[in-house]
Amino acid sequence: MLNILKEQLENSSNFFRVNIDYFEALYEKLKAKEQIDLVLNDGKNESNIYSFSSLDLSNEPVDFANYETLEDSTAELGNYELTICKMQAGLGTSVKRQDLILKYENREKLGAKGTDLFISKNGRMISIAQAQLEKAIELSAKSIYKKINYVDLYNEETKEALERNWQKDFEGKSLIKWFEGSKLERLESIEQLMMPTIKDGELTVERLAPAGHGFLGFYKLLKVFRENELRKELFVIGNGEDLQSTPDHKILNWMVRNELPIVMITTTKTENDKKGGQLALVKNDRPYVTIVEKAQAEKANQLELFEQLGLREEDNSSFFNTNIVLINTYALKKQLDQKLKTVNESSFKKIISPDLIKNVKKVDGVEYTQLEGAIGSCMLNLDKYFRQEFEQPLIGFLNLNSLESRLNFFRPIKKREDFDEIYK
Repeated sequence: MLNILKEQLENSSNFFRVNIDYFEALYEKLKAKEQIDLVLNDGKNESNIYSFSSLDLSNEPVDFANYETLEDSTAELGNYELTICKMQAGLGTSVKRQDLILKYENREKLGAKGTDLFISKNGRMISIAQAQLEKAIELSAKSIYKKINYVDLYNEETKEALERNWQKDFEGKSLIKWFEGSKLERLESIEQLMMPTIKDGELTVERLAPAGHGFLGFYKLLKVFRENELRKELFVIGNGEDLQSTPDHKILNWMVRNELPIVMITTTKTENDKKGGQLALVKNDRPYVTIVEKAQAEKANQLELFEQLGLREEDNSSFFNTNIVLINTYALKKQLDQKLKTVNESSFKKIISPDLIKNVKKVDGVEYTQLEGAIGSCMLNLDKYFRQEFEQPLIGFLNLNSLESRLNFFRPIKKREDFDEIYK
């Protein structure tokens, strides 16, 4: 079946082919039974995987910076383009919002969460996606960056609502017109294709589904690997429904000043974060950082432990992954060119392919398994390669330690109640 898909896309651009490359990497891991089972060291299991909450990080090969200590400077940013990428490639049906799209846009068909959730701004009710575009326009007026680009990640289910969003009016002209100047540009949207699923152990097109936001990480890392020039670009990735998911100049200035190729933003775990992925250290002769997800904890019969990590009196802080990922294209390309001179594209794809997540969905009594990967896993797998091959980390970790910092950058919406609480 993968060969049929490849034949269909034979004359398409590299952009479409990378969808197949990504899915094929996940499928190969399925066939090789490479799903990662992570069991945390909890005093009973003799595991080499340790939650950060059980470690004194000053003695470990992991460096965390705190947002609260960053210098308030823009000195390093004037020669850099800022590319803002919002992940809008899923319906997010767990957030009930049919009443909102009917009320404010007189439509019934769902788009992305970002296009379907509406907030008040200057007396207008606008979508979160529209508010993000307006924030980019307002940021451009400050002339901190050489240029600001904007790009959406979408799929066929969300494309229509996103395109409608770009036609909305802002101060007398459509949003898309604002992004046609020398300081603001809308880049070609990144399309994530709907991919086959697994039924009764075999690939099927009876049910199609996107294969996780790991695709975006895979796509961007591969794009940088293929480039022939050093470009001063900061590529920032955030959730499409989170208005706060664009980093500020303090974060990006710190990233450029320290020549960090990749930054992952975390936040100190709270009671509200019991279900999400948390960072852990795999301690061996070449230690590396990984993410432990709820599903893996359940499989290891460690769900209760997983939920309480970092919240118990005896624990150090646990670090919760926000899905905000920053790529310094210039610094990353330099590292790839210097260190991976003998690595071909096929090998690089294997290095950056995310750990396999098997997401089982039951439809009309039939089980379908969606093959998925996470963006953080792509980044951490490349970091793992650099740590193990060159004894050099590639990722810098930045933690939002205080509640104020957290709310300034991270307000995820996983269910309707989250939205109602944030924007009440």
